[in-house]
Amino acid sequence: MPEASGGCDDALVVRGLSCERGERELFSEVSFVVPDGQLLLVTGPNGSGKSSLLRILAGLLEPSAGSYRPPERGTFARSIEYLGHANAVKIRLSVRENLTFWARLAGARNTVEPILQRVGLGAFMDMPAGWLSAGQLRRLALSRILIGDARLWLLDEPAANLDSAGEAVLEAELARHRAAGGSAVVTAPTDIEMADAQRLELAVG
Repeated sequence: MPEASGGCDDALVVRGLSCERGERELFSEVSFVVPDGQLLLVTGPNGSGKSSLLRILAGLLEPSAGSYRPPERGTFARSIEYLGHANAVKIRLSVRENLTFWARLAGARNTVEPILQRVGLGAFMDMPAGWLSAGQLRRLALSRILIGDARLWLLDEPAANLDSAGEAVLEAELARHRAAGGSAVVTAPTDIEMADAQRLELAVG
């Protein structure tokens, strides 16, 4: 469960975190600190617990042991935004309508159109989301993180289905987020190039 007190208010603090699925332990005694403006890249094969770690940090799953505390919101609208494997896109709505829905849900201060331009979907705003390619759907899911204006991003394999241009968009937005004082935890199946990233590798138990 989240830890309510202690120092490092500008950091994500994780102490001795463990996770079990059924009778199998995915990981144990995981500890790290992600300070303001920093990024942690979590790598490991399928079944090592990368997604479960993010779900714990997002408050969607209880750890079997340990504690964690997200950074305080500060000037950000929200403390946490989470992007899982699923894009959570309503295919009958337009691209613009999807992001507008998410913006209202998050009480976002940002406007929809500039965000869609930034992720390369400006020409597709009024197109039904069901017409988008897999990579474009992933960009639309990323736009939900951008509109939310959260201090901590939890991104589960965000580069999945992205082409090189989409990966460049992701890298640029992570850099922008960190320059504004935000932090991120990003998972990937293997080690990838991410400037100045801390690294944590999980193994299959």
